Amino acid sequence: MKLQGELRKQLELDFSMKARIYDLRQVQEFQTVVLEEIGKAAPEVQRRITERLVEVNAARSALEFRAGCGM
Repeated sequence: MKLQGELRKQLELDFSMKARIYDLRQVQEFQTVVLEEIGKAAPEVQRRITERLVEVNAARSALEFRAGCGM
């Protein structure tokens, strides 16, 4: 019984992780389509959005690095 309970927990965790990965892929696909369509309509706006996202990601990475170092 104990092993069955542990197996059930592992299967639930596996399902949960796969669902999250699926959700993240859906978001990524949506973002890709939106950026592509913006690029077709207004390439300059697409470039600015992309640059801004790079800046935000760099800032987030720097903050996470500092937090991981105990600063």
